[in-house]
Amino acid sequence: MALFDFLQEGAQERYLPSIKIIAERWDIMLGEDALDGVNDYTFAERVISLLESGKYRADFILQVISDLGSIAWWRGPHLSDGHAGRVAALARRLHLSGADALTLPPRDIPLSAARRAHVVFAGDLAGPFHSPSRGAIDYVAALAMDPTVERIDLHHGGEIKNNMQAYIDERLGDVPPERGLNLISTQENPDYLVDAIRKGPCTYHFWCEPIMAPQITIASRLGPTVMFTCGDEPPPQYADVFWYFHEPQHMAPIWKRRGAPASYIRNYVQSLSGPFYDEGPPAPRARAEVHLPQDAFVIATVGNRLAVDLDETFVTGIEKILRDRPNCIWLVVGGLPDNLLDACQAILGDQFRYIYQDLELARLMTTVDVFANPFRQGGGNSAMIALTAGAVLLTTKDGDVASMAPPEHRAKDPEDYFARLAMLIDTPGALDAWREPQRERCRVMTDQTHFLSALKAMVDLAHQRFEARQGRTLTSVVEED
Repeated sequence: MALFDFLQEGAQERYLPSIKIIAERWDIMLGEDALDGVNDYTFAERVISLLESGKYRADFILQVISDLGSIAWWRGPHLSDGHAGRVAALARRLHLSGADALTLPPRDIPLSAARRAHVVFAGDLAGPFHSPSRGAIDYVAALAMDPTVERIDLHHGGEIKNNMQAYIDERLGDVPPERGLNLISTQENPDYLVDAIRKGPCTYHFWCEPIMAPQITIASRLGPTVMFTCGDEPPPQYADVFWYFHEPQHMAPIWKRRGAPASYIRNYVQSLSGPFYDEGPPAPRARAEVHLPQDAFVIATVGNRLAVDLDETFVTGIEKILRDRPNCIWLVVGGLPDNLLDACQAILGDQFRYIYQDLELARLMTTVDVFANPFRQGGGNSAMIALTAGAVLLTTKDGDVASMAPPEHRAKDPEDYFARLAMLIDTPGALDAWREPQRERCRVMTDQTHFLSALKAMVDLAHQRFEARQGRTLTSVVEED
């Protein structure tokens, strides 16, 4: 079986063009027959064993590791802890050896300079409905709130389309000229890193930059580094500060299990707020507009990768909840493979409603009682939309969505998850009791003054750690127990 024939099995149609590019690239890099006969159980082991064999160039290895992460995200299977640890160790070793080989004198970066100048790497700015792209602009908008900042360079890849430019204009159009704001295309200016160095000392920020981008580790040779993380995954490259919304005690055991060095775990900090543009609650939408009964209890699940996210345990649990409660409706928003869509319609009947896409998702979520997050790592953007619309979040303790719910609202496992869903449906007043603390958490998460304060503290901590590691190789810093 050709590699693409295997990879397209179980993948949603929207990801097939990208998966085909990966398959063609791997045929060239690894050899056309290198992955013959793999299945979902042997695929990751075969790929990783090839990468560890010593037969391939470093740039090939890093590209394949990056692609492997995309495949796991788009069609599965999810990498086991052991596999994740092996690819991370391999990537770390290659990045660190390359960065440490650069001949660079010790850099004197005063704290005042690190606070005044910021270089942000943010990957492609795909559009305002792409949460990493939107977040990149909101991140810069938060930095620009600081009156002491004199330089912000936002480095991005790809072409900026009209709808993305409109969001940039909306959020950054009024930034004062004295903030020194520049948007720099890494495609149009391949010497972007050299130019950043020439402009003088700064703090380097990484917001959803491709995880194998070599400038991430190189930047840590040049100045303090701050990196946003997500999905509970430990990054493969070093930063002086890693941050996300989860508590350190949640992240530490997961990162350790998935092969992160002790130094990475020490460098993680929690932020209770983030770069969110709070536009206020959306205008309510009448249920009749979307053909939902007024007296139904509506459970919504939303996603771009539902072929991967909706596993058997989740779908079976939802089915049982509906079977025992005829007043409940499961609303699914996002692309579903035909076989799963047909099965849900046949088994659940009128208790199942499906919308492929809704450009007014925030308004749609005002018709929902519970946003039922599948057992997945992602989903943070749609969960935040649902939360601001007034829906109650239900999630397990892991992944992005869990960080948006109070700890006491996070289910410990699927059994607990469905018990909590049953309680929310069956117990009068339960929704209101959950809604208020979730709204308070949302208020803090979207407070941009709070986030700017947290971001400034992270910059100071990154500078402190940068100063402490001067004169040492990055490898020695990372490997320190």
